[in-house]
Amino acid sequence: MVWIPRCILAALLCLLVVMILPDLLTDRFSATSAEIQLNTGDLRYLRDDEVVDEQRMPEPYRATVLSASKDSSALKDEWHRCARFPLPSSNRSHRMSQRYYKCAATWIGVDRSVGLLVAEDVARWIETTNAEESGPECIFLIFWVQRDRDGEMFIPDGWKDDEFISEYLRTHGIDG
Repeated sequence: MVWIPRCILAALLCLLVVMILPDLLTDRFSATSAEIQLNTGDLRYLRDDEVVDEQRMPEPYRATVLSASKDSSALKDEWHRCARFPLPSSNRSHRMSQRYYKCAATWIGVDRSVGLLVAEDVARWIETTNAEESGPECIFLIFWVQRDRDGEMFIPDGWKDDEFISEYLRTHGIDG
């Protein structure tokens, strides 16, 4: 066997690690877009229209949204784009969209009609804008959702007394 000086071997290894390996991995595994399923909040990542990875919405959020979808024409069993990569900004629209579904599920646990309204608004927003423009109309309801010390999501007391929430619900046919 031919002896190769260690410095040449180290240089070749560095070249492989720094320059070639990332290109190989990027070409093969990186996604060019993400889609979200409107009736579950599941995410899937695609590279040139081929699914390369899937991420289910965590339970119990997934089951909650899926159960509510039975009462909704907006929460369809359809996938819609919610991100294109590379992202045009630091806003991770795919993660944000899934978080909005978690917030909707949290609302469903407190008040089913309010939560369904939130979930449907998020689904329509994704369907019409691909999560690329402003935010859903119900954004202030989403911002009401908080996390406790254990990371569990909850709706703080007093939401029924909030005048903006009351007005929003009245305009959408829900009496607070």
